[in-house]
Amino acid sequence: MKNFALIALLTMISSISFASELLGTTKLARHRDDADLIRLTPVRCGLSEVRLQVNVRAAEIDHLAVQYANGMWDELSLRDRFARGSSSRWMNLRGLGDRCIKKIVVVGDSDGLPGRQATVSIFGR
Repeated sequence: MKNFALIALLTMISSISFASELLGTTKLARHRDDADLIRLTPVRCGLSEVRLQVNVRAAEIDHLAVQYANGMWDELSLRDRFARGSSSRWMNLRGLGDRCIKKIVVVGDSDGLPGRQATVSIFGR
């Protein structure tokens, strides 16, 4: 019985640590190095990693800039082309303790036909 309780507890802890939440979504323009802002209201605290997922169209993402509630910025370099439906790796956020995210800026542009925009979703855990 003790083994069962231990396995149940470990399963619960592992599922909590890998759960992710959608922080926001934006559409990228076709302009080179366009900056698209996602404001988090309310501010999200306690996150240690973020990743992005590209939907609808392919996109070329240069970097993410994350602003914390204390005013500090963190730049996460990607410099990669993402196919529709693909995701980045999980990227560690700088700093210790509670990381309260206020804004995320996505710098990049949509690939493909004019007038079509890539949709980028940002997740945190």
